[in-house]
This record gives sequence, structure tokens and C-alpha cells, in this order.
Amino acid sequence: MNVFIEIVSGPEKGRTLQLSDNQVLRVGRGKKSDVALSLDKSISSLHFSLECAGQTCRIKDLNSRNGTFLNGRRVTEAALKTGDEIRAGHTICIISIHDVSLSSSSAVRIGVSVEQPISSDQTIALTIAPTVPLATLDQPDVSADVTKETKPSRVARSPRRFYVELYEEHLEEASFLYAQRVTLLDDLEVSWITVGEWDERLEAHIDALVVGEDLALEVCVQHASEGDFGELFAAVCVFCRQQRFDLLCKTVEVLDPEDPEKLQAMADALKYECPAEWQPELLRVLPADDSRMRFLQATFCGYRRMREAREWNRIVEGDTPAVIGRVAWACGRILNNHEKNLLRQAMAHEDGAVRSAAILALLRLGDHQFVQESMGTEADCSTPWPTVAVGASRTLVSLLLSRVARSTPTADVLLALGILGDVAAIPVLLAHLLQEELAPAAVLGLNVMTGAELYEKAFIPEVMDEDELFEDEKEQVKKGQPVLRPDGKPYGENVVRLSQKAEDWQQWWNANKQRFKAGLRYRSGVPFSPGALVENMAFEKTPRKIRQLAYEELVIRYGADIPFETDMPVTQQQAAIAKWKSWAAANEGRFRPGEWYLGGELLGKLG
Repeated sequence: MNVFIEIVSGPEKGRTLQLSDNQVLRVGRGKKSDVALSLDKSISSLHFSLECAGQTCRIKDLNSRNGTFLNGRRVTEAALKTGDEIRAGHTICIISIHDVSLSSSSAVRIGVSVEQPISSDQTIALTIAPTVPLATLDQPDVSADVTKETKPSRVARSPRRFYVELYEEHLEEASFLYAQRVTLLDDLEVSWITVGEWDERLEAHIDALVVGEDLALEVCVQHASEGDFGELFAAVCVFCRQQRFDLLCKTVEVLDPEDPEKLQAMADALKYECPAEWQPELLRVLPADDSRMRFLQATFCGYRRMREAREWNRIVEGDTPAVIGRVAWACGRILNNHEKNLLRQAMAHEDGAVRSAAILALLRLGDHQFVQESMGTEADCSTPWPTVAVGASRTLVSLLLSRVARSTPTADVLLALGILGDVAAIPVLLAHLLQEELAPAAVLGLNVMTGAELYEKAFIPEVMDEDELFEDEKEQVKKGQPVLRPDGKPYGENVVRLSQKAEDWQQWWNANKQRFKAGLRYRSGVPFSPGALVENMAFEKTPRKIRQLAYEELVIRYGADIPFETDMPVTQQQAAIAKWKSWAAANEGRFRPGEWYLGGELLGKLG
């Protein structure tokens, strides 16, 4: 038996792989894989394996992050046949099994490519039918049917079975899209506006499950407890839209507190979909001191700006960093001044994310002086300087430049100098473009301040994990020889990124420095102002971290708060940005461009 695997969609479209009898083929992005699909960022280091034995060929998922899909259904292990479609990440393959004794082979494309999703209208049309009373459908035992590893023939044994499979496909596709959306939010090569396409596709599948009513709910209930974190997210969204508080409660009660992905997925579903009137009752589902409940409540109330709901806002001994950070974040969102002492203590937490959340909360609460004084006396190399910069005075520029003069800066120090926007930092940032490990932070700081938008094409080598190298490859590394892919090319990927060439930036600065005035702050090449920050948020190439900090700075420096988060659905982000633009235009005369403000008040020249 020979098995041919044709890649028909994805970054490596056109490649054909071959598998023979008694052979195992491991596919992934890492060095342990027998076939490396390194151009597909969504594929795990070891994603799935194919194995031929006798007259059988099987596929097995290797605990991949985003799952392996056979004919649209997520599988852990399954038998293959000619015409089967495998999807892993953005890559789609078609299987053709050639029986040498019969000298016959074929390959038939089935399924729908992930790059050509079913439209929302088509999805809804497919799911209208099962809204008829369930009593009119055959009622075979579903418990066995829905747990099979492979998808049976489309000629279903009963109408019920057909729709169960259909809803499982919607749920699995929604899971994939949610997981991909989470990844894409921080992908520097993907515009935040582009993520809106994933929002639309995700919405179509969730809407199809809502239209499916009772039978779709039955499928969602099973997968909420047994499925992955993406399926949990989709199922909880459906429970909320179907007004099934009872199903939500059951799901919360069995939520694993040791599974951060599922905890975050549940929190995301609640903040996007949970009816506001459920919040008081939701408090009573779990004990008030339950860490899961406080994480979910903090996320929900902080995202919705529910200032009247404060039962969850305690930081207690034994809390995980995730809970402490989320509570601190939410205290800043709902302007809870009663927890300042706890937030001040959290500023010294060993976890950097907790420190950042506490600092932002205190700055939003107007505790600027305490933060600034702490930075002058207790700050060290672990201080989250970009976060501090959004509420600092001019003195922080001098402090950081002094630190750079005495020792090698951290990447956070260089980025903070860019956020502060004082042109006195330009020579320092230019100088550190020559240090490979600091160049990405230096160039981002330069771009935040100048808005030069200088880009280059670059090849990024894959970081070699010694545990994933074969013995002969380890020997190559020891000899200083490059480890190459089977096609003879080096492992890595080609990207378009901000230029890290010092000569490019020096040339640009020489040609444009007359536009910048000493003593003023700048953002994206113009004097610092609310309007400049809003444009920074709106620009499609601005990295997520910079967009979020721009919003925080609008609130902290100019004293207004139109709710905004960078993980909002894109349409909601665009609506919030439109409101910010209107606010900035209406308040244009209140603030002097390039000057330092805190809480809407102008700081003195020595700030």
C-alpha cells in the first residue's frame, strides 16, 4: 500500500508527501517531525502522525494545540480512506490510497476549505430544519453516536443523527476559529482589522448553533464538559443567547480551576455574551471565596464597567497570579478606590503581569504620585517600564536615560522611552539598533515616537530546541553546520517587519529631525495629543500592546473613559474608536499638543 498526501491549501500548497507500508510519518513545525510544515504558524511542533500497517492507514493527533480535523470533525485518532480531507492549522491535505495489488488510486476532494468558509446565510439555512419538534425525528441512542472518532457517511441513519453531526461540525469549527483568533491578536503580521474576518466566521457558527435550539443545546452541553477550551467558549455563548442560566451554572460548577485556557475561555464567553441581569445570580453559583468565581466576576464586571458589583474585589492570600492580576485590572476599570492599599502591595508582586495590572489600576484611580515615587526608590530591571510610562511625568525620561548611560538597558526601558515620546531619547534608541537582542524594542520605540513606518523583508530562523533534534542533526549543530529541511532550505519563515537596519533609521532621522522640537512629546511623528493617541489606536499596523497602552494613556492623562479593549470584537473596537475620535475633536482646544498631562491637568515644565 502507498499513501499519497497532497497539500491542496495553505502556505505549502502543492507539496505531496508519500507514506508506505509499515511506516510512520510525523507532521508538524518542529524538528522532531518527519515532515516540517514550518510556514504554517498554526501547526504545532508535533501536530499529527500517519501510520500504515497492512491494509490500514490511520491518523493520530499528537496533542496539538489547535487540533486535527478529518472531514471537518476534530479527531484524536481515526482510520483513513481515499478522498479524506485532513486539516491542521491553515493546511488542508487530501488522502489518496494506492493498493499496489489492484493498481488503482484516486483522490477526491471533499469538505470545505478553511480558507473558503461557509457564509453566514448558508450556515443558517443548513440549521433551520432541526427546529421542528424533536418528537417527529428518530430517537436512536446519541451517546454512542456523538463520540465516534470518524465521521460516517453523509447518508445518516436518522434525521437526528444527521443534525447531531452538523452541530458538532459547527461547534468544532467555532472552537478552531476562537483558538485562532486568540493567537492572531498578538501576531505582528496580522492587522487587528483583519481579525474581524475571523469574528464574522465565528459568529456564523455560533448563530447556527443558536438556531438549532434544543438539539444543538444537547450537543453543546456534552462538549462544554468534555471538549476543548474553544468548544467550551462556543457552548457558553450559546447558553447565554438561549437564556439557559441553568446550563451555564452547571458548566461553571464543573470548571477545572487548574485549566487556565478553559478558565479564560469561560471568562471571554461571559464578558461578551452574558446577560447583565444574570450577574447577581452568577455570584451565588460558587462560594464567594472561590478563585474561579472571582476570576470570572472580575473579568465580567471589569469588561462591562459594572461599578456597583464589588463582591469579588478582594485579593486574598494564596490567590494565583492570574486571579490577582485580573482583580487588579478590574479595580482600575470600575474605579474602585477602596482597594488602593491592596493594589499598592500588588505592585511588588513577583509576577510581572500582576505588577503591570496593579500599576495601571492605580494610575487610572489617580494615584500618580505614589507610582512615581515607587519608581524612583524601588524600581529595578523587572519594573514594567512601558506601563509606568503611560502615567509618568517628564522626570521619568531623565531617570531612564540616566540608567541607560550607566548600564545596558532592558527591552522594556527602550520601549518606554518611545512611549514617553521625548526626542532626547532618539540617539539612544538609534544606538541600540546595533545590538541584536535589543533591536526589536528599539525599533518599536522609534516607530511609536516618529511614525516613520520603515519596513523590511527578513528571514527569521526557527529557534532550535535540542530535544527536537535527531542525533545526526545534533552533530551538525556541534560542527557549526546549519540544519536544513528535507527540501534543502533552512528552518524558519520570511516576514515583513519594522526595519532593524540602523542605517535606514539614521537616514530617516537625518532627513526629518527638523520636524521635531526639543522638549515636546511626540506620538507617530506629531506632537502628543488625544487625537494622536486615537490615531495610534486606529492604525491597522499598530501592535496590540501599543494600541492598548494608547487607550490607557488617554484615560490616565486626559481624564476621559470610553470603554475599549483590544480583544473586543472588531466592530465594537471600531465603534469605540469612532467615539474617541469625536471626543478628541470636541476637546482639541483643551490640551496643548506635545505637553505633559495627568488626570486632565497640565504638569509643570519640570513635572
